[in-house]
Amino acid sequence: MARKKSTTVDMLGVTFGPLEGEPGPCVSSDNSMFYLSYDKGEEFFSIYENEIRFYKGVEDAVRRHPFYSKYIKYLIDVVGIRTCQVLPNVEVSDNKKSKVVIEMHHGPMLTLFDVVEIITTYYRKLNYDRITTCFIANVVIEEHRLNNIRTVLLCKSAHQQVTEGNVFLNYNQGFGYTDVFLEKYKEGISDHMANKINRYIQESIENDSYDNDVFAIASKFKQWGNNDFADYSPEGVGYKDE
Repeated sequence: MARKKSTTVDMLGVTFGPLEGEPGPCVSSDNSMFYLSYDKGEEFFSIYENEIRFYKGVEDAVRRHPFYSKYIKYLIDVVGIRTCQVLPNVEVSDNKKSKVVIEMHHGPMLTLFDVVEIITTYYRKLNYDRITTCFIANVVIEEHRLNNIRTVLLCKSAHQQVTEGNVFLNYNQGFGYTDVFLEKYKEGISDHMANKINRYIQESIENDSYDNDVFAIASKFKQWGNNDFADYSPEGVGYKDE
């Protein structure tokens, strides 16, 4: 006769399993004044530090997901984005020996952190009782698969300058259906997120992409410690995801 599988596990005084009144698994101990719920509820998110840590944890899970590492290759090989979208003379090829890389940047408009926050808020508004890092990360990955997360491909030097806010990318740059994403998760758009989106849209209406002259002098690239242009050759560049 097979032994019945236990619904809880005890290890060094720590109990893993369902607790009365909780819909999902928890971690508890007789020596602890509180327990940790695997499924995150409003009590968890009511603490600002928990909320930020959760978003960053989802970001990390997304970047580590097996599909994520393949998405940039999809953008290059299938969608056909084969040049840096700030410096179009940097072009992708199959030359794996080149030290130059093409990286993926989330945006313009929404960072990966923003995407995670919107999706998490959406499910919180629905009172979804199974909000976990893995669940939200899988939703974010699925939205990438559907091409609803707008991204741009950049060489290393350009990516650094965009991240530091020295380059403004108009909404017309990049690939992905942000309008579809925002319509789908509109219940997850908080007031502060709506204000951020509206400010970006207004700036895109008023300005094309601009770089504040950070690329005016080619010698500056060496000062930033990058080898994009030192190693650049007409044969092309390699690629990687970030």
